Amino acid sequence: MKSFKKIIAVLFCIILVTFQIASIAEVKAEDEDVHAIYGTFSISLHHNIALSCYGVTVYLDGIEVAHLEQGDIVTFGAYMADNQSHVLTMDPDKYGVPDRTWTISNLEHGSVLTAEIQTKRNQVKVRRYDLSVNGTELCSVSPDIEKQVRVVGTIIATGLKIYKGMN
Repeated sequence: MKSFKKIIAVLFCIILVTFQIASIAEVKAEDEDVHAIYGTFSISLHHNIALSCYGVTVYLDGIEVAHLEQGDIVTFGAYMADNQSHVLTMDPDKYGVPDRTWTISNLEHGSVLTAEIQTKRNQVKVRRYDLSVNGTELCSVSPDIEKQVRVVGTIIATGLKIYKGMN
């Protein structure tokens, strides 16, 4: 009876070891499909003269990169997994202001992301950003340009109404 228990215990151990080896082989097969890319990030914090003069801590995929004070610029490079989204987070020093989270996908080897951010009363604002790969600019955007266009449009429309009212 004791021999039978020993045989069952040895067979059970062999089964466990077999499954462990199979799972390790699967993980190695998955790792072969993962490629690393290198990207460069340059983030500058616009200098506010009087109001909203607080700093920002920058994180890439949850790892702290740098702390920026007003007017600071940080440039860093990172090796990242290819074909995955990466999260750039800007955590403001001011209590009550939410983090600015930016999900970046489709980065390629040699990507350069340049961004200018600004601290405001209740937010961290992205003033502009540029994305280029190997010196070729893919996009250049001022995300908050819509607000500026709306203000200018309102001024022009008001001016036209005043002009028409005078005639």
